[in-house]
Amino acid sequence: DDACWADARWSRGAFEDIAQPLFPNATIPDAYQTDVAACWDDDYLYVAAVLGETNGWATVFGDNENLTDGRAPWWDPDFEIFVNAARTTHGYVEFETNANNATYDVLWRVPQQGFDSVGVPCAPGAATWCGNSSFNGGNQTWSLSPSVKVAAAAPTAFDPLAASKNQWVVEVRLPLRGSRGGLLDGGGPAPAPGIFWYADFARAEHPLPRTGAAALSLDFSTPAYAAFCADMLETHPTLLGASEWSCYWEWTWQNLAATRYMHNPDLWGYLYFTDGAGDGDDGACRDPEWPLRYVLFNAWRAMVFAFIADGAYPVTFAELGAHPACNATASCDAAALRTAASSDVFDASVSF
Repeated sequence: DDACWADARWSRGAFEDIAQPLFPNATIPDAYQTDVAACWDDDYLYVAAVLGETNGWATVFGDNENLTDGRAPWWDPDFEIFVNAARTTHGYVEFETNANNATYDVLWRVPQQGFDSVGVPCAPGAATWCGNSSFNGGNQTWSLSPSVKVAAAAPTAFDPLAASKNQWVVEVRLPLRGSRGGLLDGGGPAPAPGIFWYADFARAEHPLPRTGAAALSLDFSTPAYAAFCADMLETHPTLLGASEWSCYWEWTWQNLAATRYMHNPDLWGYLYFTDGAGDGDDGACRDPEWPLRYVLFNAWRAMVFAFIADGAYPVTFAELGAHPACNATASCDAAALRTAASSDVFDASVSF
């Protein structure tokens, strides 16, 4: 009921499947729509979300160092915040929470590999050049805790079999600077009117069997649940996978194209900071750096996938735009690279 949420611009049901371009007809059921808003001051970014839910449950408690069974909140229905103040593919922050106020966070120094996404095969607790997180008691110390604050509220009678629509609500206070970590630790400007950050919001949703040996079981490691997930994947191809850690849907504010993975900051949306005086409307100034950044991100994707295919890098934008490895499956816009090669708007080259 804070005044900022009344004035904030809410997303209003804009969530879609993480791989929406691969499944253009996929829709999220009305009972699971999500609304998100953000506010800010000199010390914190505040994010609120209202998550529609019928299968409401949460099993994970704690924070990075003492999460239940060492599991992050995405083992439950969760809410996720990704922020990249520097607007690069490096130095971005991942934060997750659930209806138990459990928290998990990482300062990623490079994009993590996963699903159909290229990147570095990193994990929390890996070498510090991958990322920094106190998750699971490793030798790293970074965390938004104790400065981060979370307040989640859910119905007391959250019945997984209920047919009626329920919801849970979460508010998060994320420090810009903290005693152990903050959103600005990866570089980039502090919030101020006219500043852009890359950001995305997501939620994980796990299917639960209603009949059979695994009915309403939250033990994802059982053979019965694995069989259920395999059957679900046959009829629900937007499910990320059939293993115990991948059997969930990821629904996002901005889809991640064919990568199916959140760790692609160049595909996120924008947080545009305003002073509340009306400069956040649809006529607001757009990011003047976006065209060049877009071309360079696509050049990077084209180079990676061309090297995977040929063992060598193309050396001109024309070659990048003509290479068959730059396609929708690679989340690569070949037309943008061809335009960059033929237009007098851009003066750029590929060098080693």
